[in-house]
Amino acid sequence: MDQNLNMSRPPRTVQELLLVCTAVSGMLLAVECRLSDSLDDFSRGGPTAGFGGGGYGGESTDGGIQCEKYPVRCDEFAGDSARLMGCCEDNTHWWCERVQGDWRLRSKDCGSNAGCGYDANTGALRCISGQGGSGGGETGGTGGETGGTGGTTGGTGGSGGCSPECDAKLEECGIHGYCVAKSVPMPGGYSIDATEVTRSQYEAWFLTNPSTAGQPAACSSWNKTYQPDLACMNSDRVYKGPNSGNHPVVCVDWCDAYAYCKGVGKRLCGKIGGGANDYGDFTDVSKSQWYAACSSGGKYEFPYGATYDGQACNSSHKELGTTSEVGSLSSCQSSASGYEGVYDLSGNVWEWEDSCNGTNGISDYCRVRGGAFDFYGNYLGCGNDGRYVRGGSESFLPSAGIRCCSLP
Repeated sequence: MDQNLNMSRPPRTVQELLLVCTAVSGMLLAVECRLSDSLDDFSRGGPTAGFGGGGYGGESTDGGIQCEKYPVRCDEFAGDSARLMGCCEDNTHWWCERVQGDWRLRSKDCGSNAGCGYDANTGALRCISGQGGSGGGETGGTGGETGGTGGTTGGTGGSGGCSPECDAKLEECGIHGYCVAKSVPMPGGYSIDATEVTRSQYEAWFLTNPSTAGQPAACSSWNKTYQPDLACMNSDRVYKGPNSGNHPVVCVDWCDAYAYCKGVGKRLCGKIGGGANDYGDFTDVSKSQWYAACSSGGKYEFPYGATYDGQACNSSHKELGTTSEVGSLSSCQSSASGYEGVYDLSGNVWEWEDSCNGTNGISDYCRVRGGAFDFYGNYLGCGNDGRYVRGGSESFLPSAGIRCCSLP
């Protein structure tokens, strides 16, 4: 990198932009950097042209730089390793985020009770309660940089300190300050995640560089990285369109799933009361956390009822050919009292369970539950006898992901 390049501020010239793009793409991925007609860069130290003069994300003709929304393409510079520069358009926050090795454009509608604006305390754009106001000058008018009512905590329904803010319906702010799937209490004294782990959630954990030390003995001798398998990720069955961060993480093995859940303060779903569930007890409602949640305590064969419905969940009868955003199918949940609010236990992706037929290592078979987008019928049932090898190339699938449960 050019020693004269000042990385403490956004690039001011085309020459500096090209230097940054070249330097960063060498470290990360060769993503195309693009110029636009906005001078507002909110990724470091606030907007350079102010909010008020141009409203949210004020437009300018001074040759600045902005993330490009159409087509989906993100500028690879500025910000931290997980999120890059963003912009506000009307009441929508746009930003660039690395998802399983690929930079993706993401967006969030701030809703009727908040606005997209600059938070001086975090030095970043976000949805802020009370933000903005027309013609308000550099500080953003009524509400100011601190966001007015609600402030940096995000107000009622906010993320409690996570940035980017969590989806209040499906996520919660985890113990390490990034979003994780919301835990839903179940009868039996445990909780299960409302959704499968998303790519964005997994990436947030992966970017903390979690140690591979301390893995179960069956993993420690061979599992040297938690990165999703790149060859698997290149499959045409892996979703690569907009909002891919909201799709379930895939191409991970059992050891990756176990490590993620442990790393965010949860556990890979196993035995009610703690520990691994016995390999033969996959339909025992008194023992398997996953099966008890899926079957509504043994009441149903599918989360939504007793008989298969090819349109209720993401099965091959949906003909999507890939994953769907987690929690996007309201029909794919139980209506039984105490079991509501847990999505996609049938279809979308198989979910690794802490239930294996041995402790020998990479060749053990471990349970995968619930079926996937490329299966149908009883394969998507709560009691399906699914299993894959713990690790190795055969364990990396475009249709296998993660769901966590609570401790114990």
